[in-house]
Amino acid sequence: MDPNDGSILAMASAPTFDPNRFRDFPPAAWRNRNVQDLYEPGSTFKVVTAAAGLEEGLVTPSQMIDCGNGSITIQNITISEHDGHQYGMLSFEDVIVNSSNVGTVRVGLALGEQRFYDWIRRFGFGEKAGLPLPGESSGLLRKTDRWTPVSPASISIGQEIGVTPLQIVRAVAAVATGGMLVEPRIVQKVVDDEGKSVYEPPKGEPRRVMSEKTAAVLNEILKNVVSRGTGEQAALAEHVVAGKTGTAQKAGRGGYMPGHYVGSFAGYVPADKPKLVMLVVIDEPRGQHYGGTVAAPVFREVAEATLRYMGVAPSIPSRTIGVGAPLLAAISQPQPPVGPATAVPDLRGLDARAAIAIAVASGLKVRAIGSGVVTSQEPQAGGALPGDRQLTIRLATAEVRG
Repeated sequence: MDPNDGSILAMASAPTFDPNRFRDFPPAAWRNRNVQDLYEPGSTFKVVTAAAGLEEGLVTPSQMIDCGNGSITIQNITISEHDGHQYGMLSFEDVIVNSSNVGTVRVGLALGEQRFYDWIRRFGFGEKAGLPLPGESSGLLRKTDRWTPVSPASISIGQEIGVTPLQIVRAVAAVATGGMLVEPRIVQKVVDDEGKSVYEPPKGEPRRVMSEKTAAVLNEILKNVVSRGTGEQAALAEHVVAGKTGTAQKAGRGGYMPGHYVGSFAGYVPADKPKLVMLVVIDEPRGQHYGGTVAAPVFREVAEATLRYMGVAPSIPSRTIGVGAPLLAAISQPQPPVGPATAVPDLRGLDARAAIAIAVASGLKVRAIGSGVVTSQEPQAGGALPGDRQLTIRLATAEVRG
């Protein structure tokens, strides 16, 4: 999907079928899995949990979270880390970069049932995205009166919820767009034989689901997922990728089925000026089953070829500072100093995403007013860092003259 206007550029389902001989194929192959099939998303859903936690002020990127040395128990149910990891204290940024289940669960529990449910609905889950395609599912999201005490924990890591691939793409695109949820579309317009437009479907208005600040911070975290975390195999040579891996054990009668998994990777590229949002879902992969191993390489190959086909010029500059370093320690920006600053950086003229990322990398707490580019800041550039490390930036849409 093009996150800028919601255009669906491609959908694919495999195994496929020949529509001219559809009866020669099993009915399961007739389905458009992108809009019809439900699956538990696993850790790709941590993007939603992270956005909610950051926006509600429950966590900051540098906040240390106790990951319980590998497990957490709720109502006699134990949730463990993937692949036997035993994390102790991790920053929230590294909770997402390393895809810690325990650290994410703590955020889900802190959100609470109703507040978490409202955030999930805000991202478009539990409703159809509205594409004019047959059989689109609204997903499976139970109301809170049917949740158990374990539900906030399970849903925070992408269990106990059924989603379509399109819903995940739409949610991840909200980070790519700076916090706006766009309406997907497959028809731009219909023209007659003379090229005259005879029909243009109405465009849905994007709606803000999180602040530009939250989207900017989350964008930096998701870039680090690819540069130094579980999504390393999605990295491209000419573009910075942001994304999240997912590995979900499949549910069956009586519980989850050992040895049956769904591996996925959801991401967007170029990370700072996205042109493409994409999700790869592999149902019951053979051998390796982690999303970072089976789905991320597919994302890399398809994204690389698609960007070349679209004519998107390389976006990685010749001089890059600190790619892959922790958000609070370094950031890929050539202008301000890297690392905790001794003076207030000059953010004027930068867009919200770049300004917030630089400020956070300097160890500042950011209050953003308005949208667009930074027109003023308090304290002013070059001054001493305030004791509370609070920085207020005012943004406005740049005036176009011609």
